[in-house]
Amino acid sequence: MVFSSPDRSPVDGFRFLLYILKSEQMTNKSKRYDPYAGQQKCTTGFPSPATDYLQPTLDLNPLLVPDPPATVLVRLCGDCGKYRLKHGDILVVDRALHRGKLYLFESDGSRYVGTMRDRPTGECRILGVITWVIKKRP
Repeated sequence: MVFSSPDRSPVDGFRFLLYILKSEQMTNKSKRYDPYAGQQKCTTGFPSPATDYLQPTLDLNPLLVPDPPATVLVRLCGDCGKYRLKHGDILVVDRALHRGKLYLFESDGSRYVGTMRDRPTGECRILGVITWVIKKRP
C-alpha cells in the first residue's frame, strides 16, 4: 500500500507510520525517539478468570491521614516505656482533633508525648492528638 506524505511524495505504509510517529514526538517536544509512542495496547487471547476477583491496591493514606492539611508525621527520639513507644517510631498527629488518649505537647521548646493527666507542668501547648503509631519491626 502506498501513502503520500505531507510533501506529496509517495512512501510505503511502514515509512508513513514512522513519519507519523516522529511528527507526534516532535510536537510533544520529546528529545528521545520512542517507536511505540502513540500506539495503544490491545489484549489477545482468553482473559484471566481471576479478573473478577481483582482487589484495589492497598493504600494506607485514607486510613492514617483522614485530614491531610491538619496531619503531620513526627519521628520519636528516645523511648517512652509507659506508652510502649520506642526510638524511631513514627507518630501520626492530627492537629485538628481536640480529644484523644495520647497528645503531643510542646513546652519550653521541647516536645512531649502524654495524656492530659501527664502533661508537662508550667506553660505547655497541645500540638495535636496522636491518632496512629507506626512501629518498625526489630
